[in-house]
Amino acid sequence: MESLSLYIVASVLRGPPKSSCDEVMAKNTRARNRKDHFLPQGYLSGFEHPAPSDSTKPLWVFDMRAMHWRQKSPAQIGHVRGFYDYAPDSSPDASADEAFMRLENDFPRTRDAIRRDGYASWTRHRDVLVSFAAMLTARSPLFREQSSAEIFPPLTAHPQGAVLAKNYAITNMRAEILRRGAEWKSYYWALSYTTTPEEPVITCDHPIAMRSDYADQRVAYEKKDFWLLFPVAWDMCLVGSTVPLDGELTRQFDPEHLRELAEYIRKQAGLFIVSPVQLTFPPH
Repeated sequence: MESLSLYIVASVLRGPPKSSCDEVMAKNTRARNRKDHFLPQGYLSGFEHPAPSDSTKPLWVFDMRAMHWRQKSPAQIGHVRGFYDYAPDSSPDASADEAFMRLENDFPRTRDAIRRDGYASWTRHRDVLVSFAAMLTARSPLFREQSSAEIFPPLTAHPQGAVLAKNYAITNMRAEILRRGAEWKSYYWALSYTTTPEEPVITCDHPIAMRSDYADQRVAYEKKDFWLLFPVAWDMCLVGSTVPLDGELTRQFDPEHLRELAEYIRKQAGLFIVSPVQLTFPPH
């Protein structure tokens, strides 16, 4: 496992730009300057302990900068104020909310249905799970940063350059959610699960990880030879591959693989880690 490399997915799995700066211009009526969650609260709620010690703060969150755990609610983390706001004088043909709404509504119901009907039932909900994972990467701060960097250099002398770059990045995100979701549905997927929140699947501010045997993940993407890891909830992780997977489509985690996944997520985290319980991480 030491030879495998891990990479934040938003920085590799990208298609060509789908929209020009001119295409960000129709109607802009959403409430502004809200706490925009790049990790939806409905996603984070899946990592709540079934019987939390504090029902008002049911998540344990590890701050990667302060290096300590605190109990928090889903509303308190994973957001940036005004992150999906177009400029006030812009007229986009649709808002970010419209791009997110269906999957944000469907995902928590899907997760709860899998828990209710048994983990093997995930195959009936495959498209929702995969589309949601793709959406998380496209709506991330990292994808925003890369989209803005893609268009900003020619706009540096423009008085509204930063505003135009942000508008472009939001519109590009909306297109990428659709493009990436369609691509990921062509991959092969399996689900691993655990049954105790004391030995959980965890997540972080960059929840989707890419693994491959290549030192350069761009080579892995070009060769279509990599795996994707998506922590669905404290009890589930979806594994995607560009090549057929061996074994059962639904399998229970063994302790070693669960520990490996926790270490991958820990390496992936930039701001925070989310868990239903307070964990002790081994030293790096």
